[in-house]
Amino acid sequence: MGYFVGIPLGGAAEKDCQVRFGKNMTFQVETRAPHLPAEWALQSGVQLTWPHADTDWAYMLEEVQ
Repeated sequence: MGYFVGIPLGGAAEKDCQVRFGKNMTFQVETRAPHLPAEWALQSGVQLTWPHADTDWAYMLEEVQ
């Protein structure tokens, strides 16, 4: 039994890879590179958070405020 990873046959996209365990078990997983969209890109929401005394900002919190 082995663990095999390779590009799938049959013209799949480059981001897909084929994982095979043993002889009969095959499935595909999707791999993606990290993605950081630009600040002007469409977003589903925005979270605004302010540092407080229980964070690593505690020593400079007064200056930041």
